[in-house]
Parts: sequence; structure tokens; C-alpha cells
Amino acid sequence: MIIDAHCHVWPDHIAATVLAGRPADLDARHDGTIAGLTRTMDVAGIDRGSPRSLRVLLDAVPGLRVIACHFGGYHRLDEAEDLLVGSRAVLETSWPPSTAGLDPARIREIIARHGAGRVVYGSDWPMTDPAAEIAAIRALGLPPEDEAAILGDNLATLLGIL
Repeated sequence: MIIDAHCHVWPDHIAATVLAGRPADLDARHDGTIAGLTRTMDVAGIDRGSPRSLRVLLDAVPGLRVIACHFGGYHRLDEAEDLLVGSRAVLETSWPPSTAGLDPARIREIIARHGAGRVVYGSDWPMTDPAAEIAAIRALGLPPEDEAAILGDNLATLLGIL
């Protein structure tokens, strides 16, 4: 199994514009679109990540530490909620274009069911504005200790710096 841990993809209508700006001062080798990514991954034999494949990995490798970006499934929140909430994965909060676009009651419920101690803040910069994403977490109305844990304490603990 081959799993690619780092890809960049943009909506079709902006991919060419973004790449024309040479992000990180690099020339792109592909078109930066979702269709382009999936086509390239299929040709290379790379498995596409999904909440289901992440759950299989977690079940197969005891003790594996995983931070699951986008609550475990970007644009697959239903599947991620069914398969990953309550697992030992650490869920990360980014959801471009903004976490504020998600139903706050649903996010509070996900955090409550998963445990605030296993959720970490992520901005997904440059796709989002970190200040707006922090505000979205604060707007959830979580207990202060849960908010502090999600916004930094949990990741600091996971990384061994707290």
C-alpha cells in the first residue's frame, strides 16, 4: 500500500491561477485540480485516503498515532463521524474555506463524543485565515479548558513540548 501524506489541490476554477503564482517558488508538474490529483494517484498506484482506509489502518497498527486532518474526512464528514469519532485518532479541526461553515452543534457533538483531549486545532493555511479559524473554535462555546486544549495544549502534549 502506498499512501501519499502531502498533496496540494485547489478547486478547478482557481487551480491555474494559484499555480501561476508559483507557490513556494516552485513550478508545478501537474494541474493542481482534484481530477488531476486522482488521475495522477491512480497512475502512480497510490491509495486514496478516506475515513474508511484510515480506520482500517488504525485497527491494523496498534499504538499508531495519527492526526486526522479535517475531522478525519474532508468533504466526508458523515463517513468520518461514523468511522473515526471515538477512535484513537487525533482529529484536527481545519475545514476550508472555514470551520465556521460547519454546523456548530454538530462540531460540539463530535468533540464531546470523541473527547476534547483528542482534538487539535489546525488552520490549513494558506487555504484559510488562522484568526478566523481560531474565532470559529472559540465561537463553539466549549468549556474554557476544552477550548485551550484544542487550540494548543493537546498538540503541545502530543509533541512533548508541554
